[in-house]
Amino acid sequence: MVLPDFEIHLGGGVYIDSAGNLRVGAQPPSTVPVYSPPFELPIDPGKLKDSVSSIEKALKGFTTDPDVRAKFERFGYADKILDVLCGVAAIASVIAPVVSVLAFAASVLKMLGFFKAGPSPFEASVEQSLATLKSGNRFIFSEVSELDITKAKSRLHSAWTSVDGYYGPLRNGNLSLEQAQQMFQDMKDIVLNILGDVEFLCSQNVWKTMFDRESYGLWAYHQVQMKTMPRSDHSDFVQAYFPPDETPAFDHRMMLPIVLFAANTYLACLRGTHPEFRTIGNYRTKLIALADQIDELAESMRNFGLGRLIYRPEDFQTISAGDVNYVKLFDQWIPLGIKPSCAAWPIGALDLRYHDNAFFYAFLSELSVAEVRGWPHETKKAGVEFRWIPPAQLAPAQEFDGQPGLPPSTFTILNPADCAAAANAQSEKDYADLLVTSGYLQLLRIAALVRNEATEPLVSQTVSLRRLSTYRDPQASEEIEVSSGGSGWVQVTKSPARHEPQRFAARAQVSTQPLKRPFPVQYEIYLRTLNQGGGEETSSDLGYSDYCRPYYVPEKRPSGSGGEWTDNVLEIQTVDGVMLDEHLIAHGSSSFNHDDVRQEIELRVDSFDWWIPVASRLGLLDHPANLAGALSEVNWFPTVGGGAGSTNGGTSGPGSSGDRTSAPTGIPATQMDMTGLVVEQGLNFGSFAFVGWKSGNKTWDGERRDPKRLTAKIKYELTWQGDALHVQIETRPEDRNFTLFLVIEELLPSTGKKLHTAIPIPVNGSLTYVPEDFFRREAEAVAQGAQAIARFYKRRLVEEQDIGPFPDPAFRTITPSDLLSRQKVTNISQHLQDIGVNLDELQG
Repeated sequence: MVLPDFEIHLGGGVYIDSAGNLRVGAQPPSTVPVYSPPFELPIDPGKLKDSVSSIEKALKGFTTDPDVRAKFERFGYADKILDVLCGVAAIASVIAPVVSVLAFAASVLKMLGFFKAGPSPFEASVEQSLATLKSGNRFIFSEVSELDITKAKSRLHSAWTSVDGYYGPLRNGNLSLEQAQQMFQDMKDIVLNILGDVEFLCSQNVWKTMFDRESYGLWAYHQVQMKTMPRSDHSDFVQAYFPPDETPAFDHRMMLPIVLFAANTYLACLRGTHPEFRTIGNYRTKLIALADQIDELAESMRNFGLGRLIYRPEDFQTISAGDVNYVKLFDQWIPLGIKPSCAAWPIGALDLRYHDNAFFYAFLSELSVAEVRGWPHETKKAGVEFRWIPPAQLAPAQEFDGQPGLPPSTFTILNPADCAAAANAQSEKDYADLLVTSGYLQLLRIAALVRNEATEPLVSQTVSLRRLSTYRDPQASEEIEVSSGGSGWVQVTKSPARHEPQRFAARAQVSTQPLKRPFPVQYEIYLRTLNQGGGEETSSDLGYSDYCRPYYVPEKRPSGSGGEWTDNVLEIQTVDGVMLDEHLIAHGSSSFNHDDVRQEIELRVDSFDWWIPVASRLGLLDHPANLAGALSEVNWFPTVGGGAGSTNGGTSGPGSSGDRTSAPTGIPATQMDMTGLVVEQGLNFGSFAFVGWKSGNKTWDGERRDPKRLTAKIKYELTWQGDALHVQIETRPEDRNFTLFLVIEELLPSTGKKLHTAIPIPVNGSLTYVPEDFFRREAEAVAQGAQAIARFYKRRLVEEQDIGPFPDPAFRTITPSDLLSRQKVTNISQHLQDIGVNLDELQG
């Protein structure tokens, strides 16, 4: 499963990730940083999930979906706002992942598709959304002029144009170190200057406009019911602040597209000028401060701009008789139900800046005409249902004006609490829709993206594996005898077999930090082995993540509104006792000053042998070539030149088609002849060309047997010229099979931590071909031992009902899976034998 780059916790187990996916569940693993805004949404997580699932395509950038556009249109948000939100999603998909230097060019070129000289699609959508806003609204900024905003936005565009001009010469590599450093300093100054513009555009005071009360009739009429999501120091919705007329009030309409544009442009400029800034850590403080500003804007948008109508039971006490259908039965007035045209309780959620009188006027006028003339008409606009009918139980009022026998003027609602609950359940769904369509979640997402860019990366930005090629050279085979069992109650199984030792070699081509960087990264390069248990048999080796575990730790800080901001700090843990041995083979930074190194070293390794089943009828032939010819008869691999049964990709086995016709990792298929032997051309490092060697990749099905800890002799050659690091290793046949790790540790200068990039090299130096009949007889012997163990536990616990202490508590309880494991059956039966349990008595 591919993990996201980060997740945002909205509260109640609701998470939205860097790709725009929303889920409800447990916290992600610690390798995924989680950012929590300084509040939690006081709504049912399921409501928000239902909302987002219907519009998730918009969050991921699919703007052509008719359902998505219909929902935005219903809420009154222009199509161009949707385009802006989708542009943010697309840019975040480029910026959020940790990009290595190898992928840097592709990443920047992708960003150049969003920001470029002249109007890019993203910039065009921002400009068009602003034009749409200004065409139907009058904005009077109270603290700044609109010209100030326009100039800041223009400088951001110019900055990205400069980044484009910087990247071209850097990419072409025709700069001297002095020129590169000077250009970098120029770009650093530009990035620092635009940071001031970004901070200005993300300031609360910039987005205050003069409020016009007369433009918000629905809000004015329902001030008591109009609520907003509380700030961090509240636990429930609070009454929406209805600003006095002609006073400054926060207005998010123009803020949203401009802030999204500003933050994305700033991150793109950082990534474009020096992509390793997360590794270097020199922008961490500035990025965290910027993320705080954006989170505060999101909180203000939610607190002052996104409203929800919440009703109390006392709002459902009576209803006018004119809104009720009723009949007279004898001397009683019997209510039949509330009329569909009742407008007493509009419910739902609305944007307290977008949804003004002008927004609702045409809709309500058409609705009134339709009701008079009996025409069908939609009764919901944006998130507000204007003709909501409560599930009311009605009765005539006890006292009413008028003469006896005349109908009542009001009816009493007998279940006000039920009506309020139903109204608020519906408005909760509408509020979830509003959070999604308003762009609020995208604002949280960009704040988390900025905050994530302030963290040190979990994986390297400067080290990447370009190619790993492995080779093996089969040596003269020999007849041997293999055996297993003979310990405990597992009888010994023996068989003749053919052992084929292998010379093994591998070449790794690695990219490190490019040259001419103003902050050279320091590296230490090791060959390492891990503790695989010594003489214990295992089904697979430990991975490097079992030794070195990078993860994020949340770091809480108080926010200005009474809550807490969440940053993440990288921690790197190495587990004691897991590393078996290591040798430092180089250190320093990318340069042309490194000497070539050729050396033979000794490393302790936990080795094993590959036991590969072969069909018994083939026997154990004298030479692999004869075995190859026999195996070709059963389509294990083609004979040289094709022929009967010649296929590509037949059943995998020793010397299989994968072994003969597949290129070693990193070598094009054109560099192999028809027998699968390497005929290398053009490889320019290493003192030995592996012409005639086979691919060293594992292409057989086999079992790991005969584990031994030994000291292996490993020859290695290292060249490191510029950012091209090449390492070649060779092992002896007697060193057998094990996993060797080429590890590049890089120093993170801001914290002194060391980030590990581990390249596993599976050494395959020993293959033993064992008849299938051996494995069948061995399985029978293990099954007999398992049956004896089962009889012991049955007699002890069931027949004798002896539940006293066992001689060894480790064997007090076993599971069915224990009796399916050859090693566990052997160990358990040996221990029972050692404590005096007699196998003959059990069989009796």
